[in-house]
Amino acid sequence: MKFFLVALALVAAVIADVSELSGGYDYHAPAPSAPVNTYIPPAASEPVNTYIPPVAASEPVNTYVPPAAASEPVNTYIPPVAASEPVNTYIPPAAASAPEPTVELAQDGYRYKTHRHRVYRKRF
Repeated sequence: MKFFLVALALVAAVIADVSELSGGYDYHAPAPSAPVNTYIPPAASEPVNTYIPPVAASEPVNTYVPPAAASEPVNTYIPPVAASEPVNTYIPPAAASAPEPTVELAQDGYRYKTHRHRVYRKRF
């Protein structure tokens, strides 16, 4: 009987009319605005032509400073360096020797670890 009531409640929830709940969310997105080519005329007042005269100086100001006396440039031609052809020469590799052992070995030829790895207990 409980199963029947739960199934009936689920069917009622699926069939329920919820159209009144969508009233606040049923809006359409605004259309994208396209650029509008409109001419906005300037203000109605006429422009005023005003002339502002430069400040009168008592003496003319000379800002040009001549350069110091320099020698005349010398026109000389420098030819490019002649490129020499590459020479194909064979350089043999250096004789490879066996690397020297960097670890000291015991008399029997084995390496023994002499240090201990200490593990400390964590106390909580």
